[in-house]
Amino acid sequence: MKKYLIFVLVFFVIPIIIFAHQPNYINRQTKVIDTDPNISKAYYGELFGAEAVYTIYATSSLKLYIQILSPKIQDSNKDFIVLIVNDKQNIIARLATSTDGWQSWYEEYGGDWYWQGPSFNNIVSTGTYNIIVSRSNNIGKYTLAIGETESFPAKQFIHYIQELYSIKTNFFNEPWYGIFYGIIGKYLLLSSIIIIVFVLVFIYLLKKRF
Repeated sequence: MKKYLIFVLVFFVIPIIIFAHQPNYINRQTKVIDTDPNISKAYYGELFGAEAVYTIYATSSLKLYIQILSPKIQDSNKDFIVLIVNDKQNIIARLATSTDGWQSWYEEYGGDWYWQGPSFNNIVSTGTYNIIVSRSNNIGKYTLAIGETESFPAKQFIHYIQELYSIKTNFFNEPWYGIFYGIIGKYLLLSSIIIIVFVLVFIYLLKKRF
């Protein structure tokens, strides 16, 4: 039975999650430390009267990727400003455009629509960097993408499913079954059905044997 469950994970779950960013629902946190800015992550947060500051530590020069997005939901906002500031308090990038510059974008893995804002993709030297997210009144939901290297450790699978559930229900305000939208959700549903069938068949064979 165990080998069949492994088969399901390998062929139905792992092939899709290796192409997905690591989801992180941070709610209204204003201070976040990103320990590995190379790894692709998406932070889902909400400004609630104060700017949000993400701190990264570059132990060597690296290609830093940053992008601001906004959920395409009712009362969404497209006037976020992102400042990238080094440890000498110099602004090395300011990401801001008119609201007309944001493009509608469908993220197929999660099955969600976004307004896609400006991005930064450049080499930075060793040092500490603060990424400051704000808007005029510091109210509103946003998504901050950091890093380009896709990595989805299998040992964190359950944790990321919990994160996806929080993002769907608390960030996008969707019903609980919204987690099954998109490519990841459909594969999760399919693999869950297959696992249940395997378990039921296994129980049936055990009963029949004894």
